[in-house]
Amino acid sequence: MDFEVLLCYGSKVGYSVHYHEVLFQQLYNIIDSIIVGNYVGADALAAVGASSSITFLFVAIATGLSIGSSVVISQYFGAKRYGEMKTAIQTVLLASFVIALCLKI
Repeated sequence: MDFEVLLCYGSKVGYSVHYHEVLFQQLYNIIDSIIVGNYVGADALAAVGASSSITFLFVAIATGLSIGSSVVISQYFGAKRYGEMKTAIQTVLLASFVIALCLKI
């Protein structure tokens, strides 16, 4: 199979993965709320509800970074500018690492 055909197929899979990511995130929040509400108490359930929007914000930032960077990397790949594509990939990985480090602190 040609590498470019494989990349085109992979981009269609990427959309599917994004929807599954959102689905599993919401499923996690629902199950977390059920377990905490039944076994820990109302105050803990309120904390879960308050923190779920912050968690969704982090997921949205990561999704936006991955979608935006995939556009740039795909354009470089399509133009056969492999050196700039490699630089873009390294920049995205470094930026992701720095953002994750900042969010951890």
